[in-house]
Amino acid sequence: MRRALRDKRKRNKKKDNDKSIKFEEREIGYEKTVIRPVVEAPIDFRFLYNTEVCMNFFQNVRSKNYRSIKGSQEFVEMSLSKVEKIDYSTISVLTAINDDFKYRGISLRGNFPIRESPKQYLIDSGFLNHMFDQKGKPFPKTKKSEVLFFEKGSHKFGYRENKRISSVVKNISKHLMNEEKHNPRLRTILLEIFANSIEWGETQNKQWLLGVKYDDEKVILTVTDVGKGIVRTLYKKLDQKILDKVKFKSNSDTLMGAFEKKYGSKSRMMNRNKGLPSIKKGFDEGIINELKVITNNVVLHFDKLNETRTVKRGISWFKGTFYRCVITKDCLPN
Repeated sequence: MRRALRDKRKRNKKKDNDKSIKFEEREIGYEKTVIRPVVEAPIDFRFLYNTEVCMNFFQNVRSKNYRSIKGSQEFVEMSLSKVEKIDYSTISVLTAINDDFKYRGISLRGNFPIRESPKQYLIDSGFLNHMFDQKGKPFPKTKKSEVLFFEKGSHKFGYRENKRISSVVKNISKHLMNEEKHNPRLRTILLEIFANSIEWGETQNKQWLLGVKYDDEKVILTVTDVGKGIVRTLYKKLDQKILDKVKFKSNSDTLMGAFEKKYGSKSRMMNRNKGLPSIKKGFDEGIINELKVITNNVVLHFDKLNETRTVKRGISWFKGTFYRCVITKDCLPN
């Protein structure tokens, strides 16, 4: 009797094992498909001039609500077809977002604007060097702009990073002065911006982007990371006494105070809050022009202080920090 019961239990156990094997095989062969809405870019897709609308767009692109799944591939699809105006600032942010997506195994797909002018601007900017079309195929590459990614996980610059920055500075000199020359002052300002990105960025992929756009008689420089942003990080690093003083100020006033060196930092990283004042000093001395900083819900225009503001409630915060400045012949020594 006992033997018969044991045999029955073995047969039942074997049946259960067979069921589990069949279930696993079905799961392995199953492809999940979730198609989310396409993110529509605004007609005026200029981050500097239509900032709040672009902030909302960037938030949607990075939101899980717009992330599609097909099999093992996650992707976000955006449409640029209606875009009539676009600037290099927008392209820099999209490139940084795309790089962050690639780090996390997500594809950013898109199409061209219908209008020829913004379409050509996209091609010349080098943005499509890092993009895929709606079929998942890479766009043709161009070399009219430089896009450099820097690793910041070690919290310091090595020989390779310094060499790349020096090369950019010499290329700027060649474009504006027709002569490759070192420019220690400009190089120092760039290093300060990058050091600041290391201290405040806190991106998941530990990278930030340097964009260089060579235009007629000027060079546009952008530095972008898509981490937490300065405002969110700043409040964590200020002493309680300072926090009590700034709690009734707007975020734009508080951030401007950091650039004006009104308070210190608890950070023990390489620049120890020297980077922000040094960047402003470089602008005041004319080493860089048209300095703009956008981070979280703050827009700083150092060249147009009346346009500096904390964005209204209801607008999506920009997750990260974006710098933009312009170099002209007047910025370079004779």
